[in-house]
Amino acid sequence: FRSEGGVFALAEKLGVQEEAVGAYAAAIQSGMTEEQAAAKALREVIAHTAEAYVDKSFMAKAYPTK
Repeated sequence: FRSEGGVFALAEKLGVQEEAVGAYAAAIQSGMTEEQAAAKALREVIAHTAEAYVDKSFMAKAYPTK
């Protein structure tokens, strides 16, 4: 969760940061540990990307060129 910016950096790159932060906050408020909350946030990122239509914009966010 903490490598290369972690789940929140990935969420930001993919355009689902708000959803990931919301899932993390809800998990923390429900009494989960930070690690459990980060796992919830990651699952939220996965769910949103699985539902996303893959187009050029999505690919550019997922695989930015330098």
